[in-house]
Amino acid sequence: MSTAVTAAKQLVPDAVLLDLHLSDGSGIDVCAALRRALFAPAVLLTSVFDLPERDRLIKHTGAAGFVPKARLGSIDFEQFWPSSRGAQR
Repeated sequence: MSTAVTAAKQLVPDAVLLDLHLSDGSGIDVCAALRRALFAPAVLLTSVFDLPERDRLIKHTGAAGFVPKARLGSIDFEQFWPSSRGAQR
């Protein structure tokens, strides 16, 4: 968890795709830490599991949304990322 937060603080991303199940902690804890950061990136949560409590997780963590990993290849990420993101391409 601390590796992800440290890297994000150094890179200052506009958006983060974040797995809920990390080898060294919880994606929920990472999301909370990122949302508290001064740069507060948009966070899209993902998991192998399509969680029935995803709406509660999104509200609780302040994430931009949740997408099951099986659907990552077929979604339009623009709907989750800040509008300024597209202008920087």
